[in-house]
Amino acid sequence: MNAHLLVEAIAEASLGTLFTALLLGALFALVTGLWLLCAPANFFRFTAGWNRWFSLRPWLRFLEVPRYWESVFYRNHRLSGTLLLLAAGGVFVYFWILYDRARVLQQLDLTSGGVWALDGAVFLLRGASLLIAAVGLLVLLRPSLLKTPESRANRWVSTRRWLRPLEISRPVTDRLAQRRPRLAGFIITVLSLYALVGLGLMALRWLGKT
Repeated sequence: MNAHLLVEAIAEASLGTLFTALLLGALFALVTGLWLLCAPANFFRFTAGWNRWFSLRPWLRFLEVPRYWESVFYRNHRLSGTLLLLAAGGVFVYFWILYDRARVLQQLDLTSGGVWALDGAVFLLRGASLLIAAVGLLVLLRPSLLKTPESRANRWVSTRRWLRPLEISRPVTDRLAQRRPRLAGFIITVLSLYALVGLGLMALRWLGKT
């Protein structure tokens, strides 16, 4: 299987999974809307224990603990520099000397966009090999020269702080649904039917192509 067929297979599998998820979501919304239309009191009584707020912040707390390993890096700078030079040398030899663009393009059978992406990746890897080699030499010979730029670049960025606005509960829609349950049920039903019709047309078009 060449790269083009592999990409098509992955795209079809992803679209099938997305279609199934959207179909199940639309069916669930349809059941919810009809339930609110026909028996709103029974719906709120049945789903009374479902409306609970789950915070992601406790689960992400272990990611917020900085783990510094610079001391190990500088203490073993000769080993670290040698490993970096070996890695850079391997990348350099392959992508600067052994890389055969025509043979790779023949094997992968890429489109014009894929060729552009491949050439860009090779260009970046060639540049990365030179950069890694330069860093490896500094680590091997003069690691102290890296301490100043490393201390400026090594700043801790908290993801939990950026997620804090998402952790605020806003029960506005719940209150509106409880005040006007049949109106909410009507809106949900109409939107779910619209989604089901659209998904049905997409499925017919997809079956027509196959």
